[in-house]
Amino acid sequence: MLDILYKDELSLASAGKMSKRAIYHLCLDKSLQLFFPDLKRANSFFDVLTKPLTRKDDIKFRQDIFGDFLENDGLFTTLNGTFERFKEARDSHNRSKSTAIGGAVSSGGSLGIVCSTLQMNALFLKRALLFVRELAKVLEKAELKSEGLIRVRDDITELAFNENVPEAIRFCAKFEGYTIYKNTDYKVEINSDGAISSCSAIDDIYVKYAVTEAKGLFSFFKKPKEEEEKGYALIPDVTADFYSNLVSGALSELSRAFESWGDQIYKKYLSVYNQLYFYEIGLKYISRTNHYGAKTVFPVITDKKGFKYTDLYDMLLVFRDQSVNRITPNSLSVDSNKDGVLIFGDNGSGKTVFLRSLACMQVLGQAGLPVPCEDAEIYPYSSIYTQFSEGEKMFTKGNDAGRFEQEVSEIAEMIDNLTDNSLIILNETFQTTAYEEGAIGLCDILKYFTSKNVAWILVTHLTQMRDYYSNNDAYFMRTDGAYKVVPEI
Repeated sequence: MLDILYKDELSLASAGKMSKRAIYHLCLDKSLQLFFPDLKRANSFFDVLTKPLTRKDDIKFRQDIFGDFLENDGLFTTLNGTFERFKEARDSHNRSKSTAIGGAVSSGGSLGIVCSTLQMNALFLKRALLFVRELAKVLEKAELKSEGLIRVRDDITELAFNENVPEAIRFCAKFEGYTIYKNTDYKVEINSDGAISSCSAIDDIYVKYAVTEAKGLFSFFKKPKEEEEKGYALIPDVTADFYSNLVSGALSELSRAFESWGDQIYKKYLSVYNQLYFYEIGLKYISRTNHYGAKTVFPVITDKKGFKYTDLYDMLLVFRDQSVNRITPNSLSVDSNKDGVLIFGDNGSGKTVFLRSLACMQVLGQAGLPVPCEDAEIYPYSSIYTQFSEGEKMFTKGNDAGRFEQEVSEIAEMIDNLTDNSLIILNETFQTTAYEEGAIGLCDILKYFTSKNVAWILVTHLTQMRDYYSNNDAYFMRTDGAYKVVPEI
């Protein structure tokens, strides 16, 4: 099956994990609703985000596909529109089945049903072949560089311009208007016991309709040599019922073949259409971000842990304000020489926005999407976990015990699912506990993360954390009163 989300089978197998709760914590759902309200497609997009890519080549695979869509003006719109009509043809066929059969019952009995179904399935296959040709023409016009779209183009082109396709389309057209009154010859094979073993419709060109998978889709259009050598004899004194049963059996076999071949074509290429949802939303995100004044760049994928970016904007604020004029971007450059990053600051000073923008950059970057900043480098972590106390709205004011219990539960879930090279994003964890008690508990948890080769970033009001970490152990940062997060000296 063609795939434009994953480079190969190992790409999906090696993908990391991120809980859907992180989508909520990072306000990715709120951001998306501001420019893309289609919930069904949004959920498909989020499903992709929850499987962060962990290999450089896999991330580059998606980046290149986005690059092709961005560099070939109108390519995505034309391709997606053609696929939509392709899908509608399949859906229309499925809807028309019961209607066609119902009408045929009153106009020809069982043979009428067979003829009506044959007409419908012949049209079904013809449309599938015509749409593949149209898709091939769309892709051939584009200057493609990405491995993913080149792979799709080559596969579609191979089928669309197969020398047998014109003959196949004409063959389907022969049966679009087929009725029970049409004269047709039939081939009947008799076994050694004198019983009929098979029956199929024939004419002077087309003989054999059944085809094995190994021979390919179009092999049945060529008359086998053995058929040319066989003689045929008329069966005398054929009764109406006998004739009707022969015709029904032969036409049903052909009808099933038409539908089976059509289904194979639609199933193969509609898998690409379903994956275009991800690129559709990604392209709208890029377009809106740029329109509101924020530059987007594909991050460089590095093998060094840490975070490095310049003038990064928060996604939610950009889409909410529809401009970057009143938004303060932030920059960061930290490596893996220390255990993690501690960020302090007053309420409302921008530290949560800073953390959210950093985490969104990581999630989007590992999904193969560009990020809203001047430049960026990211390390592909195996899994991404978040704990945002301020993001939880299920607790009423004063219900500190319930909130603390929820925080402990989420931390325990992280610990149970930790993998090497994971990234932990924590925002105001244990904010309802006593300062000293919360600081000690957090320190123990962070040191455990470090022992498991896990990177972490913590935004906290617990200034006592400074007593348990030194500048040699962690990066200390603070807000400066102007929504900037800067190194703490």
